[in-house]
Amino acid sequence: MLTAAIQQAAGNINLLKQAVPEGDVFIEIEGGLSEDETLSAGQKITLKIYESSLEDLSGAGLGLILKTPVSYMQLSGEAVKELLAGTGTIFYFTVKAVPYPSPSVSNAAQGRPVYDISLTDFTGKNAAAGGAEIAVEYTPAEGEDVSKLYAARVVGSGIIPVEGSYFDGTHVKWPHAENGKFVILTGK
Repeated sequence: MLTAAIQQAAGNINLLKQAVPEGDVFIEIEGGLSEDETLSAGQKITLKIYESSLEDLSGAGLGLILKTPVSYMQLSGEAVKELLAGTGTIFYFTVKAVPYPSPSVSNAAQGRPVYDISLTDFTGKNAAAGGAEIAVEYTPAEGEDVSKLYAARVVGSGIIPVEGSYFDGTHVKWPHAENGKFVILTGK
């Protein structure tokens, strides 16, 4: 079904590119929970993408947005081509809510969830591609200084700020360099 939807979109590439003359054109694939549900600790959402679907996108010069209710990954047309250059035939975009690994992460997170976010091939290998971006939906608290919001990687019992992360008004975004556990923090 996914391949058919991508092929139909690829067949209409000239119409899409006329509508968006500058930059990449993206096909959005969405999956996950219903609108009134949230991702609880231990729950995960996985979107499965076949190599043939990526070939359809690449051939049409399209990018891809893999969307869940809490986050999305956006792959430029070049990132789609880079994925195809790898060894995978099936790719998985997974978002999993995970418990705080330590009291220090819990204190820093101030109640914000930790998500394990990954793009892997069928062997479980990291399939990160240049030109890919992660976005996690975030609603600031009243009076919160949004200029200080950033993504942090959770490593063991500590956190490391993610270079290039920023808040765009609805999501905290950052370049996808590698898979891992992430949390949104404030006060950088």
